[in-house]
Amino acid sequence: ALYNVTGAETFNNAGTLRKSGGPGTTTIGPQVNNAPTGVVEAQVGTLSLTGGGVLGSGSLRCGITSLGSYGRINFPGTVTLSGTIGAVLLGSFVPPINSTFSLVTCASHTGAFASLALPPVAIWATNYTATSFTVTVTSLNNLAPTQSGQWTGNGFVLSLNGPNDLGTNIVYASTNLQNWAPIYTNPPTNGIIQFLDTDSKKFRMRFYRTAEQ
Repeated sequence: ALYNVTGAETFNNAGTLRKSGGPGTTTIGPQVNNAPTGVVEAQVGTLSLTGGGVLGSGSLRCGITSLGSYGRINFPGTVTLSGTIGAVLLGSFVPPINSTFSLVTCASHTGAFASLALPPVAIWATNYTATSFTVTVTSLNNLAPTQSGQWTGNGFVLSLNGPNDLGTNIVYASTNLQNWAPIYTNPPTNGIIQFLDTDSKKFRMRFYRTAEQ
C-alpha cells in the first residue's frame, strides 16, 4: 500500500515487488520499505528505486537470462545494504566461469548484505565497490545431464545418463523456477540413475535440475 507521511510517499512491501518485462528502466518513486517477508525483484532490465529504500531483513532478487540480459536494482542515492541478495537463473541458462553480473548499483552505500541466495549450479564470488554489488562465477558444480523423462501412472520418471561418478547426485525440483528444493540424493555411480517422483502428480507443473556435488 502507498502511504503519505508528512508529504513523502512510501511503499511498505510485505510481498513481491517485481519488474518482469522490458529491457529498459522502470522507476519506482516512493521510498520502498522492505518488510522481512518483502522481495524486490528485477527479472530483466533495471528497477530503479528513485525514492530510496529501507531494506531491513527483506530480500533483493535479480533474474539472469544470459550474459547480456539480466535484472539490476538501482538506488540513485545512498542506500544501506542489508537483508538477503539473491539471483535466479531463467530458462536453461548456465553462466560460464568468470562471468560477472552487477546486481545492485547505487550512488553510494553503507552496510552489507547479511545472506546470499544464489543458484547452486555455480560457485559464486561477491564483490562490493563504492557504487555496486557484483557476483562472479568462479566454478561450476558438475551437472548430471538428463537422458530422458517420462510420465507414468505412478509419477514422473527422470533418468540421468552415466557415468555419474564425479560426486553425489542431487535432484532438485521447483514449481516456479525460483525456489528449488532437493528431493532425491544418489551416491556416485558408473551407471544410469532413475528416479520416480511420486509427488509430481500433486502439481500442475514441476521443473527439475540435477547437480553432482
